[in-house]
Amino acid sequence: MDKEEETSLWERIKEQFEDQLARILLVSALISFVIAITGDGEEGITAYVEPFVILLILILNALVAIYQDYDADSALEALKDMQAIECLVLRNGEWVMRESSQLVPGDIVKVQVGNKIPADLRLLKLNSVSLLVEEAPLTGEAVSVHKNIEAQSKGGDLLLDQHNMVFSSTLVNYGSATGIVVYTGMKTAIGRVQK
Repeated sequence: MDKEEETSLWERIKEQFEDQLARILLVSALISFVIAITGDGEEGITAYVEPFVILLILILNALVAIYQDYDADSALEALKDMQAIECLVLRNGEWVMRESSQLVPGDIVKVQVGNKIPADLRLLKLNSVSLLVEEAPLTGEAVSVHKNIEAQSKGGDLLLDQHNMVFSSTLVNYGSATGIVVYTGMKTAIGRVQK
């Protein structure tokens, strides 16, 4: 999956004040401070309450937004970490280990117990009696799903209905199979979730 450049804290703070409403509030707080300093409005400390409250709201809003950005970024990094690193692929008639980032649609890949699926694969052959795959990263279901090589019936567009497909970042819990790469990178089901 695509790696993004990390945004610095200063850039994140700057982004919060690029919003039109934030700029309007900032200008109104500055005007209120000028009025409080020149003494055209209320006397004493009460003249500074309004601009102080506006600035406090702007600062709290920026802090919450920055926290949410960091939280979203860490969730995206967790999705990227779920990606398989190496896999067994058929190249020039031999099974060789390759990084999943080198896969292209049409490659033949073999998966077995304990493997993370390196890309979205259409199953060609079961190398064991059955194949069980945990699809929790995509569906949230912790129960393993039985997979087979039979053609999909019409109307089965949902991930749950695609029993002849295994999806990137899911885990093989039982069995072994061979499949053909259909989607890689951001075109996989988990890549679409990341987008």
